Amino acid sequence: MGALPQLMEVLQHLNKRLKAQPSVQLPCEALRGMLVGSNIMQVNFALMYLTMGLPRLPAAQRGAFVPKLLTGVSGLAPATARKVRSRAALRVCLCFVFVWHSDVHASSHT
Repeated sequence: MGALPQLMEVLQHLNKRLKAQPSVQLPCEALRGMLVGSNIMQVNFALMYLTMGLPRLPAAQRGAFVPKLLTGVSGLAPATARKVRSRAALRVCLCFVFVWHSDVHASSHT
């Protein structure tokens, strides 16, 4: 068995565990740092786990993190940006809008 199938197996297991445990926080800052690479697979996985991790951050951390995330996404290397699934980047942006709206809505009722 090669390295890629083993990696995919580990990531599938991780995904199942993370989906079953929504209270587990993900290392969003480290994942954001992975966006600067030119490895397409790395960037796609970073975007996928950022989409999962952003709603799990406490509201105060989310507010400080989102501008950094948008800077990271906008700073993708052009060759990488063309190859990265736009669907993944769109999911991160939609996740941000949903979380921001939830935070604004929650703070207006307190």
